[in-house]
Amino acid sequence: MTVNRLTVFSLFIISLIKYVALDKCSVCRGIIDNFDEGLKKTAKANFGGGNTRWEEKSLGSYATSETRLVEIVENLCSKDIKEWLCIENIKVCCPKNTYGPSCSQCKGDTERPCTGNGKCDGEGTREGTGKCNCDSGYKGDLCDECKDAYFEESKNDTHIKCTACHESCKSTCWEAGPKGCDECGKGWEQNEEEGCKDINECETDASCEHGQYCSNTQGSYHCATCHKACDGCTLYGIDKCDKCAEGYTMEDNSCKDVDECQLEDVCEDENKKENNTCIPKPKDTSDDNNTKDAMEKEEL
Repeated sequence: MTVNRLTVFSLFIISLIKYVALDKCSVCRGIIDNFDEGLKKTAKANFGGGNTRWEEKSLGSYATSETRLVEIVENLCSKDIKEWLCIENIKVCCPKNTYGPSCSQCKGDTERPCTGNGKCDGEGTREGTGKCNCDSGYKGDLCDECKDAYFEESKNDTHIKCTACHESCKSTCWEAGPKGCDECGKGWEQNEEEGCKDINECETDASCEHGQYCSNTQGSYHCATCHKACDGCTLYGIDKCDKCAEGYTMEDNSCKDVDECQLEDVCEDENKKENNTCIPKPKDTSDDNNTKDAMEKEEL
């Protein structure tokens, strides 16, 4: 009975894996993980009929019943389930740090392929090339070299640590910080004390349109829009205006809104002032009404 259940269970998983379009090893591992989770959830369960003593006497213990396929669990748990099923029997996975149809050794140290700075292509599966896919900043067949824009912070016979150069460096460097650059990048200039120093383009050749001001950034600059009260400015704010825009006046070194309603003769006599806007008076329609009445009497 145990062998039959085990065979059925294995055939079911083989059939399922055969027809899925995903990585077979991942699917196998996922099935096993879900199966393990199911075992944990049912560890303290019973048949659910209410009379546990009668059920165990008539049907046997739930923990050893066919309901939980416990015979399969008892046989599988003697070894690692993933190793027994996915690697040795179905053969869709490989042991850690091996790859391909024959589970070949990944490049580099057995415990640390790719010098620990990359991933072995196909690792743990029956697929892949075994080639090292290096992490950011590393290169080489074993990921044991630093790429441009990175430098060797530390290195020995088995380990290497590559760290990014400072943002001011053009490409290569020999240590951290702006002093470690071999050459300064665009927007930076060499300074004897500070190394690569930011160029303030707003003080040199930066060009912004009228109504904008220059804002310096590390290695560059950008043009930002002036406050609406300004007609040209040096920075943002009503106190940074070159001069005031129409509708604003300079007071205490700041451009402030003009209250046009407080000005004399701003609106014609027939208009009234409201919210700084001249509002026309309602039209007198009495003459129109008199004309209409006269026309109606003539028709009669």
